[in-house]
Amino acid sequence: MILTSKTCVCPFCYFPVELDRIMFQCEGRQAPGRTPCEPGDDDEQAKQRYEMTGSSEPIMKVFGPDEHHKHFRSGDRMACPSCGGMSGIRVCHNCYTQLPPAFGAGASPMIGMVGAKASGKTVYMSVLVNELQKRIGQRFQASITFFGGMRPGIGFGEKNWLRQYQDSLYNAGVLPPQTQAASGRVQYREPLVVTWQQQGRSVAGRDRVKSITMSLLDSAGEDFNDMERVRSQHYLGSADALIVILDPFQCPAHHDLPGRDSDDPEPPVDVLRRVADMLRERHGISATKKIPVPIAAVFSKMDAFYQVLPDGNPVKDVGRLGSAYDEVDGRNVHDHVEALLEEWGSSDITTYLRLNFKTFRYFGVSALGSEPDYSTEQLSRPPIPHRVEDPLLWILSQQKLIPRVN
Repeated sequence: MILTSKTCVCPFCYFPVELDRIMFQCEGRQAPGRTPCEPGDDDEQAKQRYEMTGSSEPIMKVFGPDEHHKHFRSGDRMACPSCGGMSGIRVCHNCYTQLPPAFGAGASPMIGMVGAKASGKTVYMSVLVNELQKRIGQRFQASITFFGGMRPGIGFGEKNWLRQYQDSLYNAGVLPPQTQAASGRVQYREPLVVTWQQQGRSVAGRDRVKSITMSLLDSAGEDFNDMERVRSQHYLGSADALIVILDPFQCPAHHDLPGRDSDDPEPPVDVLRRVADMLRERHGISATKKIPVPIAAVFSKMDAFYQVLPDGNPVKDVGRLGSAYDEVDGRNVHDHVEALLEEWGSSDITTYLRLNFKTFRYFGVSALGSEPDYSTEQLSRPPIPHRVEDPLLWILSQQKLIPRVN
């Protein structure tokens, strides 16, 4: 999606937001002597919000900026024309969803997360968020804040869904339920919006806080089982990069191994084909040209193969853990995963990615660190993740949002 410097993509509805049209939302605290606004006062706004997000949750009145507030300035406040109360809450002018405070103040990459049914996307995202909170923020000296599925008041839909998944993994010791497929043409699941803040410098060399707003969406695997469902995922057309979760158990060499979902024998390359076809349609890219959207091809559940991988294999090792993406380590993992795919009878994945995407990289990750009991969905121990952050850090380094070391 081609955007101007005054336009970003809403991290909730995935439609372009013109920064000089960002609206305000009443906080519900009226000026003295005025009648307070109540949630659900405006039927037209509620209707538009439902059409854009599928959310029927009542919202406070939304109003447009005046001439003074048309220039996006974080921290600005404006009086509600109905109740006179001051508000600094900014919302998308398309879906009326409250935007994170740092939105528009820095880079806002849209990162789609896709994959086939039972490929491990929900477990991966749940563990990735935990790692961002507990370890990655400290590693990069960054403040990482989450909105949407973890924080009431910002976002829409089922509140705290990700907390429920994390509670299943870390406290109850069971796998979370599979993500339900979206219905209709609108994506109803709530994305997870991440704000990453860290110390930086301006062009003039002055200290400043650098903000990155990312949007991650865990789509249901069923949404990629046929081309019509893939077309319905309009957020993919707005994605600056994609994390594609692939199940190594679906490679031909592993068809008879425990842990394979026998109800979904679709090879990983078919998911990649459907995503590529959708991106070509969405962006008008001919079949003779490669797709510019970077692809992180992530093979999950790699803990199942650690015993057969030799010592020193970078897929098993831990790379350098500095405050930068390690390009050398990442390339080594890529090369070893590529070799494994050939050994597993899936070299067609590499051929397809090379012919259709300008930039892609392989990753081998384990969200849990050891295999669960797939028959009971029980974990033998709390998650001890391995390399789950690598795909996200690679994407951020590709966009020059974090440093990279060679």
